[in-house]
Amino acid sequence: MNNTKKRSYELFAGILALILTAVGAGLFLMSFTTGYYIYGQMNSGLITVCVAGALVVEIAAIVLRKKFPDKLWPKFLTYGVTALLAYCAIALLGDRVEAIGTTIMTDYDSGHGGEEAIYYSIGAIALWLIAMIFNIAGSFEKPVESRKGVLGKKILSGILAGVLCLGVVGVTLNMTGVIKLNAPAGKTGTAANAAATVYTVSYNQGNENTDEMPDFQFLCSDFSGMVKADSRFYVDEKLTLDGKGGYQLFVDAYVIESGSRAKIGDDTGLGLVLTTNAEGTYITNADGTVTISAPAHAVFEMQTDTYSSQMKSAAKMNVNGNEADGVYDSKDEPAVLDFVPETTFTLTDGAIVSYKEADPQGTYTVSFNQGNENTDDMPDYQFLCSDFSGMVKADSRFYVDVSLTLDGSENYVLNVDSYVIEAGKRAVIGDDTGLGLVLTTKAEGKYTLNEDGTVTAAPATHAVFEMQTDTYSSQMKSAAKMNVDGNEADGVYDSNDVPAVLDFVPETVFTLGKGKQIVSWQSAAAEEETEPEAEPAAEETPAAEAVDSVTVPSADGATTLTFNADGTYRFFFEAYGVEDLGTYAYENGVLTVINAAGAEMTAEGDPMQLHYVSSINEQLGGDYEIPASALVFSGAAPAEEDTSAAEPVVIPSTDGGTTATFQPDGTFVFDFSAYGIQEIGTWAYADGKLTVNNPNGLEAVAEGDPLALHYVSAASDMLTGDYEIPADTFTP
Repeated sequence: MNNTKKRSYELFAGILALILTAVGAGLFLMSFTTGYYIYGQMNSGLITVCVAGALVVEIAAIVLRKKFPDKLWPKFLTYGVTALLAYCAIALLGDRVEAIGTTIMTDYDSGHGGEEAIYYSIGAIALWLIAMIFNIAGSFEKPVESRKGVLGKKILSGILAGVLCLGVVGVTLNMTGVIKLNAPAGKTGTAANAAATVYTVSYNQGNENTDEMPDFQFLCSDFSGMVKADSRFYVDEKLTLDGKGGYQLFVDAYVIESGSRAKIGDDTGLGLVLTTNAEGTYITNADGTVTISAPAHAVFEMQTDTYSSQMKSAAKMNVNGNEADGVYDSKDEPAVLDFVPETTFTLTDGAIVSYKEADPQGTYTVSFNQGNENTDDMPDYQFLCSDFSGMVKADSRFYVDVSLTLDGSENYVLNVDSYVIEAGKRAVIGDDTGLGLVLTTKAEGKYTLNEDGTVTAAPATHAVFEMQTDTYSSQMKSAAKMNVDGNEADGVYDSNDVPAVLDFVPETVFTLGKGKQIVSWQSAAAEEETEPEAEPAAEETPAAEAVDSVTVPSADGATTLTFNADGTYRFFFEAYGVEDLGTYAYENGVLTVINAAGAEMTAEGDPMQLHYVSSINEQLGGDYEIPASALVFSGAAPAEEDTSAAEPVVIPSTDGGTTATFQPDGTFVFDFSAYGIQEIGTWAYADGKLTVNNPNGLEAVAEGDPLALHYVSAASDMLTGDYEIPADTFTP
């Protein structure tokens, strides 16, 4: 072959490599048009830069080789092109390899655009590899035949051979790593020992797995109802385990309309982006399941369109109450971390079989205080010697901290600490406040995990209670029932010596929440105890109404005085559970009150200003303004009110997806449980015509028999229900 032919082949190979590189770049970019992959994620940005660089360098190499045909240095540019294309092919394969098996071989992703994305990507990789071959082949052509040229050719051949060997080794190592990191479990190992694996699941009616769908999808809300009710709605989840204790979780929720993914701005108006990216650590359990921790970092993105945005409120699509579209990073919005609780996955063959919130383990806590705004939810026992919920509700200085530690092997430790904060610091025994207080319980026992996720702690097998009081805190012992089996002495009470301490910790059902919080608890026997007491209470009510009485609250609202017509009274301090009974007399405009200790208090005028002192503790009292007319009793029992009322009527829609409830008071309730939507409107029936108004005032009218009602929700005009209602439903 003469030099001219060699130069011609060299330039032909370069130009062909340039064309193949450009076409491959086009296929790479087309892989994002399906909507399955989102540009900007994974290595897409870096691949774009490298492909653009390869095109620029390839053009430069062609121009320079034509201009300087006898020079060796222009050929070195082809090495750069080869390196850049090799990286692009490897990086793109690394991004796509986990989806190749699940998308093409199992057809798992049909209809989502996943198959097309993979085909485009494989085509791009193949073209780049072929371009590399032409680049390498063309670079071997050197038209200089001098001795010096021959020596240069040998040097060049040696360098090329070395570069190719290094390239082959690098590609082999990289591909081995990619396959090892991304191959499905069951092909390279089990969930317990795979180096790194990717597991996926797609929830949709067409996949026939909505019945097994958990009630959380690591998103801003529970979308299981929407997936079950709407065949267009999909939730895809991908869990990647790196084999070193780290995980990445990606969740994608979207709408398929007319066979393609609805995008923001398209004609459907249903475009929707709901994604969560989270990362953290995981452990492999003895049974082969995997438990991921709450994430160290998470990013949630929400973008909606004309119609999809109308469902935000109904579907609770918000981040900590914020419904605005945007990207929420847990670094700025920690609430995003709550989307991914500690979760246990069952995994097999590259698939997520199921998952559930992890069995509770570790320490769960709650602190009750006025400042924490949770006193209304405080249970009526705190595993202490008495019920201190009233004191916590009435006194902002009083705290009760509870912690429950579960070891994962059915053993629990319960710690309770009650104390006083005065002037910003904890009051200790002996300080100037005199309010120092130690009330602690430590208990141990067994627990069981219930099917609903609650935990039942059995009665304690061992418990220790400590009580230490100071000058003023000690004065409340009797009033607050601070004693152990009647013993009010300060000290440490061990259930080994005083079994009554075990009664402080009855069998209790705990509800545990995210962030290692105790949500609530109640006695396991509470429901059984309530039912038998309900009947006697109802029977005794008429007898109680037969006695006239008047209740007067104190000026600070903390206590009450109830004066009965028979001359007795009752002082009640709810916060401390204190009841004090005595007698009173009202004659000639003068009120005389005598407590149980014989202390007399008087008041006169209108209103009468009474300062009451309890017989239990002289520091316990109240100031009252009592109208004179309040103590003039008629003796007549109040008339009974007619509490009878018509029953509401519930009508299911013709497709069974919603219900319409007609209340006797003229209100109308539309309920779409699948979407968590419940809205209240009004209704009226007159002259054979039914009129229903939704909360926005939109009117729907039906008449005839049956009444054919078409209701349009206020949440979205695409959300409707059709009902057939017998006309006699509204006949008295």
